[in-house]
Amino acid sequence: MRVLQNNIKVRVFMLALPLFLFSCEEAPLPTGAETTDQLFRPVNFQANVIGTEVTFKWSDISDASFILEISKDSLMFSNELQVISLDKNYYTTTENENLWSNTRYSARIKAVSSVDGAIKDSEYQEVTFVTGSEETFYSVESDNIGFDWVQLNWIPGKNVDKIIVSSAGVSDVTISLTADEIAAGEKLIENLNLGTDYTFTIYFGERPRGAISVATWTYFSTVKIDQTSNGGWHELGTYYLFANSGAYARIRNDGTSGYVVADAFKFSRDGYDDIIIDNTDDGVTTVGTWSTSSTSADRIGANYFHDGKSGKGEKSITYTPDIPESGAWTVSVYSSAQSISSNNVPIDIYAGDH
Repeated sequence: MRVLQNNIKVRVFMLALPLFLFSCEEAPLPTGAETTDQLFRPVNFQANVIGTEVTFKWSDISDASFILEISKDSLMFSNELQVISLDKNYYTTTENENLWSNTRYSARIKAVSSVDGAIKDSEYQEVTFVTGSEETFYSVESDNIGFDWVQLNWIPGKNVDKIIVSSAGVSDVTISLTADEIAAGEKLIENLNLGTDYTFTIYFGERPRGAISVATWTYFSTVKIDQTSNGGWHELGTYYLFANSGAYARIRNDGTSGYVVADAFKFSRDGYDDIIIDNTDDGVTTVGTWSTSSTSADRIGANYFHDGKSGKGEKSITYTPDIPESGAWTVSVYSSAQSISSNNVPIDIYAGDH
């Protein structure tokens, strides 16, 4: 029995041996291993994207230069193909490559012998990537926004030639840029509509180079707040208010079902102390009968007003601050948080007489 077992083991080993050899003979060559009369292809080919600037890197090969190709497609290398000769193993695109923002591109690299023309070029290594957004515009400061105009600023001298103005429901408007405006990096866009959201896209030919969205000021705005949770100051937004002109914030109880609380408003602008008007201060005008309460400790001053869940649509309180300078002011309202309050309290913001 022992002899028979040993024979079985030997036979199994002999059967397995040809399979092992066959596998070795059929194993593919490692990636990049061309024949001896051809260069190895560059490995570790990478594209690092920051906006529309792309840095390519790959492993160096001795006695070789490189051909980098970039195209605006997905590994087709047929659309707007750019060919760049290099004697180093890295490259960063510049404006000359005219890469578009948020666009799919492909790149490939091959090695070329720099010492023996009889040696064949390597095969290509390829990569595909999507460019990011191009930041050409500077952010628009609040004082550079008007009721019917916006002052735009961008990197001076940038290769641009026009701005397309877009807003919902109307046709786009194309504005050509002069040489002086391009050099200065600024353009005043006029004849806009009051209180409208706009998108401004800057171009060089057909290539978009940046976009920014801005809303023009409006003389009158209405926002709604939830008074059932998150007590404290609630920022309502930034608004253009005229100085000494009757600008105000008004809280109403129209369309509400729970209690409406009126406590305090705050008006803020850089360079000025906050202007806070409490419910019993000068400059506060009530319409309808409001009750006074100090039940909640979450309040400004000694007390606050509430509408008693009555007279819906008949009550309002207007807070008129003494605005010292015309411009952009951030308006906030203070409210206690109570589950019996309304979650859709309307507040009007008026810019003042103009």
